[in-house]
Amino acid sequence: MCGVHLLLDSSVSDDAAITNMVESGIHRGPDYAEVIHIKKGIFLASNRLKISDLRDEANQPIADEERTAFLSWNGFIYNYQDLKNQLLEEGVVFKTRSDGEVLFHWLKQKGVKGISSIEGMFALVFVDVQNSEIILARDPVGMKSLYYYQQDNKLLCSSEVNSLLKSGVVKKEFDTEQIVPYWYLRTSLPSASFFKEIKELLPGQVLQFGFDGQRKGTLKLTIQKRLTATDQFLFKQQLTEAVLTHFTAEVPVGMILSGGADSSLLYHIWYRETGVPLPSYTIGFDKAKGKNTIDAKYAAELTKTMGGGNQEIKIGPDYFLATWEEYISQLDQPVGDSASYLTWAIAKEAKKNVKVLVSGVGADELFAGYNRHKAFKAYLKHPQWCLSSSLYYQEADRNSLKAFILNLPVLL
Repeated sequence: MCGVHLLLDSSVSDDAAITNMVESGIHRGPDYAEVIHIKKGIFLASNRLKISDLRDEANQPIADEERTAFLSWNGFIYNYQDLKNQLLEEGVVFKTRSDGEVLFHWLKQKGVKGISSIEGMFALVFVDVQNSEIILARDPVGMKSLYYYQQDNKLLCSSEVNSLLKSGVVKKEFDTEQIVPYWYLRTSLPSASFFKEIKELLPGQVLQFGFDGQRKGTLKLTIQKRLTATDQFLFKQQLTEAVLTHFTAEVPVGMILSGGADSSLLYHIWYRETGVPLPSYTIGFDKAKGKNTIDAKYAAELTKTMGGGNQEIKIGPDYFLATWEEYISQLDQPVGDSASYLTWAIAKEAKKNVKVLVSGVGADELFAGYNRHKAFKAYLKHPQWCLSSSLYYQEADRNSLKAFILNLPVLL
């Protein structure tokens, strides 16, 4: 989880603003940080979390010797070895083993059109001095965040909203238009944030800017590999390949186990293919009741059969009250999902032993496992009943929203 930062402002003569952004993002990449002054009014910076090729030669931002191209990015490129082999055939010489250097040379050789060939999770800023162009890009699934501010001849970009606010360039003005979306989506609208002047790149969005800060073009990336009805038998093979590819790291790797099918399947595939048990972590609850509170029991049974051990992280009233303020202070924007706190609690404990955590998040979206998918199926069978019910709740929402807005100054 590295930090990406860009500052383009012709009126800025020093690196004070972007240094503030980097310091704000030090938790994203505590292993290394650097600010590069590309030319007058253009600064690029990174916070690096070292995962692959731990040497200093693999630090970022990445630049060529001629200082004609620069890259700051966050993520992991799954097909970097394939891209590297193609670049080697084209005569590119590599100095590191990192996927970041492969990404840099790929963008330098192929330009913005080459991004469509990249498979992975990423958020990047690429500065092309020869063409006076800045490229912002985010992976098609939206795994890595990237926020930006563009006004007049200024362009700022960062992995976190808070870093943009700490620059001193962006106004801290709350966007009340995001209140209702938050109630329904538990976050702000896509492409927006909770601050009026800060936008987020959409998943798969690529924006091109000139050195004058003005937008030059927009591209949309799509997910390339899809299973169809005729090739579903390949799913097992592709899932195995994904596990072996995504678990790649030169630092200790652990897993978040929920006791459910998704994370258990990933752990099983990894152990079956490698025979190496992984440290695993599961949330448990003090004084918990009900069938949904025995995740740790199932996780422990799974790891025990595979030579490993599972660590149960107990959450109770005392732990919650002791850590809540710390959690809130590290939250970039409001997230209306209790899983956010639980994931944070796991990471807080797991970082004592591992540097990377893998989870089974995403399978419920892939296989329609959430209650909202069942609700949509019910809607298809009884659309009139569902619509009449929604009208009732919309009226209730309007009354509640009015009361909320009237009390907003007190809440803030």
